[in-house]
Amino acid sequence: MGYGNWGAAGVLVHPAVKVGLHSDALRMTVHDNVGGTDQEIVNGKKLPLSVDSSGKSSFWIGAPVYNLGFIVTPGVNAHAFIDVGVWSDSWDFPVWFPDIAITLPPGGVDFACHSGTICRRDYAYTASSRPDISGAVVTEGLQVMGGTGTPVRPPSPIVKDALNGKLQNSVAVQPVDNGAVVSGAVQGVDNAVVAGPACPDGMVQRHATNKDTKCVSRDERLKIAAENRAAKTNWDPAGASGPRTCISGLVWREAVPNDKVCVTPERREEVARMNSGG
Repeated sequence: MGYGNWGAAGVLVHPAVKVGLHSDALRMTVHDNVGGTDQEIVNGKKLPLSVDSSGKSSFWIGAPVYNLGFIVTPGVNAHAFIDVGVWSDSWDFPVWFPDIAITLPPGGVDFACHSGTICRRDYAYTASSRPDISGAVVTEGLQVMGGTGTPVRPPSPIVKDALNGKLQNSVAVQPVDNGAVVSGAVQGVDNAVVAGPACPDGMVQRHATNKDTKCVSRDERLKIAAENRAAKTNWDPAGASGPRTCISGLVWREAVPNDKVCVTPERREEVARMNSGG
């Protein structure tokens, strides 16, 4: 009777890919109920708020927009193994190449508020004294209200810091730098943001330009803001109609007079129907 022993060892190299969910953007809006304006929260930036004749200010924070995308990282995986009859084992040695990773879809996708999420929080502030409103801050006398009117926890330190600016006793007009973007609005002609009337519950001012106070859905305003942010990329500075000539295939949106944001012809017709109440 004879005895034998055998063994095997080796390495297999396979292509590999690693997929991860990535988010690199979160935007939220502060809506001033008194002034009727909207401002985007920026880390470290103080936001002015209007007060009424009785020294009260109210606003809401909400309309969140976040960006999600898949990060796809290529690589290889070396699979080493050994089997000597009485003992066996294996090991994986993945190697990734982050320098050539890609985001799918490119730039990610923006998501707005949707069912099952908290879309906004309402706040009410009463100044302790009228003589020195410019010195008041939003950390005293602040009442935080939930969507049903039930008090909820106070705002986080980050929100407090962002809103801890001087309150402006300005109801109708707030000046901004010429050429700035207010809630995504393209500026360049006038340097004042007109407050306009308050919108019905569930609607917001459109802000196609700084004088646009038409009330629309939040989804429509998000679309308008995205078009405004992309305005410069759709202009042909050497075009026949001046520096804001649209590139081929696009036309001026014309949501209001002097609205030179370029969109598709179908989108302009859609905006025109909204303006006419269709």
